[in-house]
Amino acid sequence: MGKTVKYEGIIPRIEKAFLKKESKENITRKEALKNTIITKPCPACAGKRLNNKILSCKIGNKDIADCTRLSIDELLEFVHSLESDTYETILAELTKKLQNIIGIGLQYLTLDRRTDTLSGGESQRIKMVKNLGNNLTDLLYIFDEPSIGLHPKDLDNIASIIRQIRDKGNSVLIVEHDPDLVKIADWVIDMGPQSGKNGEKSFMKVLSGA
Repeated sequence: MGKTVKYEGIIPRIEKAFLKKESKENITRKEALKNTIITKPCPACAGKRLNNKILSCKIGNKDIADCTRLSIDELLEFVHSLESDTYETILAELTKKLQNIIGIGLQYLTLDRRTDTLSGGESQRIKMVKNLGNNLTDLLYIFDEPSIGLHPKDLDNIASIIRQIRDKGNSVLIVEHDPDLVKIADWVIDMGPQSGKNGEKSFMKVLSGA
């Protein structure tokens, strides 16, 4: 198709030409534009990113944005404070999901946290909890060092989630160094014990109780 007379607008054009296009030249432009482009909370919603109609709906004097700003353990405490026969199923499901997140040591996170601010280990553990509620089977799940930054006492919870995903009829592949997680595997591929050209590859079956 040829050119049209349709005007896309100055902001979309700047975004497409300078901000979203990836190249060495545009990376330099992005650095230069940092002094021109600023990010700040919306004055209408005070940074809640929702319209007034949505924010006018409150439960226990909190709107949905207030709830997402709570840490996971604080949000669970708030959910426990709610009583409703009509929405009992919803509250039970919320409680279950929040408890799963707490179980993998992420009780300090808030639901309004941007994903690009999460560490690798945090992202992997959130991925685990998300897939725990997936009813699909015969899938291959790959997790890259989910134990990073995790307290040793929470490793049992990670292992439990891995087993639950596996027991639904799925395969789980984990890149991991923690021996407590490695020992729960049915099969281990050892890329070592040294690195680089001195590394040795071995494929072994881990016997139950070994």
